[in-house]
Amino acid sequence: MIQNDVLMTIPNATGCYLYYNKDNQIIYVGKAKNIFKRVSSYFKGVHNYKTTKLVREIEKIDYIVVANENEALLLEENLIKKYKPRYNILLADDKKYPYVVIEKKDGDFYYRYIRNYNKLYYRSYGPFPDGSKAREIFYLLERVYPLKRCKLKNQKNPCTYYQLGLCSGACFKEVDEGFYTYNINKADNFFKGNNDDFKIQLTKKMQIAANNLNFEEANYYKSIINSLPGITTKQSVQILDIEKNYDFVTCYSDDKYISIIVLFYQFGVLIYKESFVTELNLESNKDVIFNYLGQLYKRNKKPDLLFVDNDLNISDNKIAGIEVGHTDTKELQQIMNLGRENAIEGINHRYQQEMYTSGKDVLEELKSIAQLKKIPYHIEVFDIANIGDNFVTGGIVVFKNGQPSFSDFRRYNIDIPERDDISRMVYIVKRRYQDLRFIKNAIPDLIIVDGGVGQVNGALKVLKELNLEIDVIGLVKDDKHKTDHIYHPVLKNITLKKDSQLYKKLAMFQDKVHNFSISHYRKRQINSIKSDPLENIKGIGKKTIQKLRESYPNNDSLKNVNIDKLNEIVKNQKLSEKIIKYINK
Repeated sequence: MIQNDVLMTIPNATGCYLYYNKDNQIIYVGKAKNIFKRVSSYFKGVHNYKTTKLVREIEKIDYIVVANENEALLLEENLIKKYKPRYNILLADDKKYPYVVIEKKDGDFYYRYIRNYNKLYYRSYGPFPDGSKAREIFYLLERVYPLKRCKLKNQKNPCTYYQLGLCSGACFKEVDEGFYTYNINKADNFFKGNNDDFKIQLTKKMQIAANNLNFEEANYYKSIINSLPGITTKQSVQILDIEKNYDFVTCYSDDKYISIIVLFYQFGVLIYKESFVTELNLESNKDVIFNYLGQLYKRNKKPDLLFVDNDLNISDNKIAGIEVGHTDTKELQQIMNLGRENAIEGINHRYQQEMYTSGKDVLEELKSIAQLKKIPYHIEVFDIANIGDNFVTGGIVVFKNGQPSFSDFRRYNIDIPERDDISRMVYIVKRRYQDLRFIKNAIPDLIIVDGGVGQVNGALKVLKELNLEIDVIGLVKDDKHKTDHIYHPVLKNITLKKDSQLYKKLAMFQDKVHNFSISHYRKRQINSIKSDPLENIKGIGKKTIQKLRESYPNNDSLKNVNIDKLNEIVKNQKLSEKIIKYINK
């Protein structure tokens, strides 16, 4: 365990810190504006399981001081790549996207297909999702809106490209700058989604090829014309300022993964979506996003503005050296919503991949071991969150094909006279299925309740009343609040091997429903603390309370107020009397 005297040797400086275990292996690398404050925070207060486990393994601390946060980011990235510490998230690889650019050289203009992006190019289009599409666009632009193609200069005769109509002819003559301006503007319009002229030019080339009996080339142009909508298409969501490049970043995380989405907009058109999903570790969502974007834009084109999801609560004016914009219009929010949906889908897809590798076998094993009627491709898991009798919350998480179906998750506020968990479980099971039973394909193959014999029998009683036949099992926890065994209404207690895939899957189910329901319970608890006591008065609205608080910020200031003075604000004699009565009481 690290002693305080070791911590006191760490400087208040910007840089990176390295944690070593007893075998002198680097197990974690981090960066910080103030290394001392960041490192000290690991050894103070209460942390989550992973952080606590890390701290217990730390035997030595080292650090490297640098000049600024940008250098710290770069150093952290290099150290993680070099040592691959097991507690670090391995972020983006050295991905360099393909671009189509226009280069100006010696007064002439050329199309180039590149991956090593440089902001000095005259024009740049991209990034593109893969090389094949970018190359196809590159070849098409050379054919339809030609610039200079060959490297020749001051020739007596034109090059072959010029004779085929694929070059400006700068190899043997002076080219009017208007020729380049015209074709570059046409290329701009193509990427803005205005491809009508592009289609006309391709059609002409197709007809010429057909007239020359070059049917293979004619067929090539025909296939390109038919695929134009897939190459560049106007989006349903447009950004008004089409002269700037905007990127949008958002993320979604659950208790296992974080999914980051970056949407690249060029000329007001969505040209590419970058998706990154990784397992959560020690870093906060903000740290993961900052590290990821720092690596992403170090090797690729930076936008004019970077829009960040408001839900991430990031107040920085710049990220990776890019100015951060504000999604303060309906159109920008619409785009951010699109990114958020894709982030959720990214995690869904990861769980789907897990299901394909091990999920189906696990579901078949569950069917066998619990003697279910069929393989439980649709599972619904129930949990109750409460401390005492206040803000009792019921949570339901749904798994389809072994992966979470987030849109089907539900929470219920439980306000019933009965104060026991079995009655509360009965309540939410009944609420869940009393209407759902009439909807086709809505009933699950298996219900899993958090609890044992009481909760399972309670759920079965409700299902019998609703005339539903659904298998029900319970997951029982040990005294450390960890999944211990299955309770089955007929087989009773079913013990599982803790290292089995089935145990891990069921434990994940139980953890997810618990986290889902407890988060809503805590939110209700916090909101109750934040709420104004005056809200307990029947008939008073939030606007009236807000007006009152401008003159009387707390209840003590209201105690001796004159009713006529109070009524000047409330403008309701009976309500004013209620307020005075409530305050004095």
